[in-house]
Amino acid sequence: MNSVRSLCCSTQLLLRQSVNLHRVLAPSFSSILAPNLSSLMAPTLTRSCLPLTEQIRSKFTKPRKLHKSLRDGGDNGGLNYGVEIMNDHRRGPHEKYRPNRNPLGFGVPFAKGIVLRNVVKKPKKPNSANRKCVLIRLPSGKEITSYVPGEGHNLQEHNQVLVRVGRLRDTPGVKTKCVRGKYDLPPVVKKSK
Repeated sequence: MNSVRSLCCSTQLLLRQSVNLHRVLAPSFSSILAPNLSSLMAPTLTRSCLPLTEQIRSKFTKPRKLHKSLRDGGDNGGLNYGVEIMNDHRRGPHEKYRPNRNPLGFGVPFAKGIVLRNVVKKPKKPNSANRKCVLIRLPSGKEITSYVPGEGHNLQEHNQVLVRVGRLRDTPGVKTKCVRGKYDLPPVVKKSK
């Protein structure tokens, strides 16, 4: 086998050196070798005809092995990356669920409600004016306190109002506001001089 290798290497060198020889020897070389024999020798040709430095390098480098601390991982194909990483791998990504702070419901900007009664709320410490609010029953069955903006209103029990999300910052418990000029709540009327 070694003699065949050396013969092949020498013929390859000759073929590389001159183009004319390549034209002459290529057809005869292929006719001499049987097709199955040339396919068997193809991998050995490439390995043995490598430069000397590359032959030495491939001879002395071993396939890399895993460190012993990374072995014995059970369900991960024998790999063990430590307790924390393996637990993260088993549990999957951590998903945060933020609480929905919309009093009307998730993704509901407006809601139609029925007034149950008028309420006067007191604001927090530095402020002192009374806030005119109404207790409203929503279609979902919730009862919420809603602020009526602007000066003066004539809301009574059983009136219909449109409610939007928007909390009253100085009054605790009031997280919605009524929309003026919709349903039974008229817009603010300017005082005539």
